[in-house]
Amino acid sequence: ANFLDSCSNKRVIYLSSDGIFDGNKGFYSENDIPRPVTTYGRNLKCCEDLVKKNCHDFCIVRPSYIYGYSFGELDKRLSKTKSSVSKGEYVERFVDMYKSPLGVEQVAEAVVDLSLLNYRGIVHVAGPKLSVYDFTKQAVEALGLDSRFIKPIPINIPNGKGLRDSSLDCSILEKLTGLRPLSVSETLKRGHN
Repeated sequence: ANFLDSCSNKRVIYLSSDGIFDGNKGFYSENDIPRPVTTYGRNLKCCEDLVKKNCHDFCIVRPSYIYGYSFGELDKRLSKTKSSVSKGEYVERFVDMYKSPLGVEQVAEAVVDLSLLNYRGIVHVAGPKLSVYDFTKQAVEALGLDSRFIKPIPINIPNGKGLRDSSLDCSILEKLTGLRPLSVSETLKRGHN
């Protein structure tokens, strides 16, 4: 809170996450009430509340599944998958867990654009809804590897509580910035060049 107090007369851009939701319905809008079910999500909510309380000029950015190349390096999640598939190892991914993946370069572009606008509030910065399986399969294909090594499995969430569908509605982002999310293939090819 002390840090935020010192920023009370500055523009604050806070990066949160789709983990702030319970994952029960998906396609969450900025107006949906956060109901975090994990410690990570509860911490995000606490931080968002502090930003709203202590900062006059703020934009809370909620990305989903960030991936791609940064400084020439593939993100850790895809890098590990790439390594496994390259060795002929099978990788299991959930067919019924949904996210809204967006490449790290487009997330960064959106954050810069939003920092320069007068918009005050929350903005979801993400791509279209994809299952974790479909995302991984598309990414592996874009990396020139055999996607048959990506095995679809159902998610097993104890007591039905977990982030089954934390996909995000990005209508506000599109209106504010005109961002058109690139496909998984376009993102990985763009970042690798």
